[in-house]
Amino acid sequence: MSVEATTAFKQHVYPVVTVVLVPGFVAAAPWVAGVIWPQLQMADTWEHATVPISITALGITLVSGFVLENLGSRLEIWWAAPNAAKSSGNIRIPISGEFAAYVVSLYGARRKLGRAPRC
Repeated sequence: MSVEATTAFKQHVYPVVTVVLVPGFVAAAPWVAGVIWPQLQMADTWEHATVPISITALGITLVSGFVLENLGSRLEIWWAAPNAAKSSGNIRIPISGEFAAYVVSLYGARRKLGRAPRC
């Protein structure tokens, strides 16, 4: 039985690429190459500093992708759950019974888990 290299990485790599790297590259590339760092368009720039430029470009792509993902998540929560976003900002997440018992045993929680404290 043989395992292909792409099969092992599909589960972990493809979501990151599709959610973070592609939107980050699409959003950042025109600004970086055209406005902020136009020397990247010249071939002689890449001759002596290929690795540092590539690492910097990857970092810019990751940061912009993470920012876009964060903004998209906030927009989705605001749009999909208007009552939660308008009220106190707390969104109730269901917690399994086993995990709740574990947390209660660790911290001795007296109130129900998943509920915001009353003010």
